Amino acid sequence: MDRFHRVAPGTLARRDTAFYRRELTLGFEFLLTGVIAIVGTLAFGWSAMNWLVFLIIGTFSGILTDTIKLFFLNKPINQHADNSADDQFVGLVCDALRKGEKEIPKMQDGGRYKPEIGLVFDLVFAPVSTLLIYFTVKENGFDGWNELFGQKHFLTSVIGFCAWQLLMTVWEIVSFRMTTNPENPVKILLGGRGVGLFFLFFLTAATGSCTKDQTDYTVALYVANGLLILMGLLNTFGILSIRNDSRWLREYLEKRNQGYGAGR
Repeated sequence: MDRFHRVAPGTLARRDTAFYRRELTLGFEFLLTGVIAIVGTLAFGWSAMNWLVFLIIGTFSGILTDTIKLFFLNKPINQHADNSADDQFVGLVCDALRKGEKEIPKMQDGGRYKPEIGLVFDLVFAPVSTLLIYFTVKENGFDGWNELFGQKHFLTSVIGFCAWQLLMTVWEIVSFRMTTNPENPVKILLGGRGVGLFFLFFLTAATGSCTKDQTDYTVALYVANGLLILMGLLNTFGILSIRNDSRWLREYLEKRNQGYGAGR
């Protein structure tokens, strides 16, 4: 509780307009990734392989843009990593207090996110997972060039999505440099995308081995895109939950500062 009372004001202060904007942008990226692939399949006849290529290229584009942010915004990114442990801790304690509990789950590695380790993880797992996916689908008629250029609007969609990711990255870097609050933290997802591609390989291999002709990966891709859309929705609507938690925390701290509940 001593730590909670010490770090909670900082957590509350970090939940400003920029924080909610970043979370909305991240949620929109997940939604956009999932929706483009599904619309391409239903409206333009993309094959399962087109879908697979789009997800892989989009993932590598995300790794690239996060790496760019890590290079240009290393200090605020590491500041976010330092704050993430406190923010996670505050969230767990708030949840426990509201439920009347006296214990919280143990946080792995103190809850601190390590972006440089995440980058190394992505640079290892993403290429390896992509090679595994390639060898899994290679014998089922996969032709990389045909999948990239052979379907209507496919290449345009890939380029447009990657350009959007790059544009948002440049905008975030420029807006940070122009902000009046240079200590504002920046969030990236290095480490998570490598895991995502490995999970995609697992789904692809499992689905291919269960089909009669060994060529239908549509189920795996619907699962992958469904999870992307779900993550986008959770990230978007999770903001409402964070707002409620922030409102409760603000009231709690105000009462404590006024002498109410100081022993909690």
